[in-house]
Formats: sequence, structure tokens, C-alpha cells
Amino acid sequence: MDLQSMVLARLRDSDEAWARGDVPAFMSIFAPEVTSVSASGISIGHSTLASRLVHAYGVRLDGSLVTTVEEIRTLADDIATVCGRFELHRVGAAGIHGCFSQVWLRDAQSLRVVLDHATLSPGPNP
Repeated sequence: MDLQSMVLARLRDSDEAWARGDVPAFMSIFAPEVTSVSASGISIGHSTLASRLVHAYGVRLDGSLVTTVEEIRTLADDIATVCGRFELHRVGAAGIHGCFSQVWLRDAQSLRVVLDHATLSPGPNP
């Protein structure tokens, strides 16, 4: 499987994990040393990102997360960038949507996000 297909499969699996409420499976796309950038700041490390996620959404994820990839650019055999949009539909809460960009790195063990940036868009979900 080529790098782009692998990234798309990992994102699909992550969306499905969110729908199941499975935080560890959702977080499995992120590298231990991931840097995450959002309006709430910069976090470094998998555990810091997981803590922010649980603080924002609770111990059990709910609703559905839909990511739409606009572009995947392969920079090298083991590095790709991804730009896309996301929509989060939550049970009993207003949905959110926005854009994301990521850097993915493939090593001998896995393919994971090493840099994640998400920006919320104003207004209700489209």
C-alpha cells in the first residue's frame, strides 16, 4: 500500500474510533512526540494531547467525526503532509467544524502524525 492510501486508511480508522468512543484507538494515529497546535495553545507529547482531548470532550468520545482530506502531499518515501476539513457532530451538544493540517511520518513500526494543527471555523456545522 502506498503512503497516501495508508494515511487515508489511518484517518478513516481514527474517525471510526471516535464514533465508538474509543479514546486510545483514536489517539493511536499520533506519535509519542506529537506537537499539536490549536487556538488553546501548543502541546507537546502524546499524553499532553490526550489530556487536552479528555478535558475538552470527556473520557468517552461521543457523536461522529468526519474528516475530509483536501490534499495529501508526499514529501519523501516516509513523510506526507495532509490538509483537510473536519466536522464533529456531538450528542446533545453543538457541533464544531474546521480545518486541519498534519505531518505524517512512517517509521519501522508505524505511520503516525508528528505535527497536528487544527483551526475551528465560526458558526454552525455546514
